[in-house]
Amino acid sequence: MIDGDAGLEQFTEARIADPRIRALDGKIGYVVDPANEYPRNYTGRVRPTLIDGRIVESPQPCVRGGPRQPLGQTEIIAKYRANTCFAAVPEAASE
Repeated sequence: MIDGDAGLEQFTEARIADPRIRALDGKIGYVVDPANEYPRNYTGRVRPTLIDGRIVESPQPCVRGGPRQPLGQTEIIAKYRANTCFAAVPEAASE
């Protein structure tokens, strides 16, 4: 929610210790949906309650990158590059 991404960089000890992440952590909870199709399909939904009390909802019927919603070549290359950069693989070797 803060970075607009969920790559490897978002799951480091440094990111977990970030005060903005810690502040958001106290405002988030989850509920397991007993009707979820897991493990056949990875679904989910976000239901934030806004300051004015309204609830908005955004369902995710399947995971991006899975068989029901595959990534395009551009997205796969971007993910690969992000992962190799995170692993400190030199750009020339990554290519």
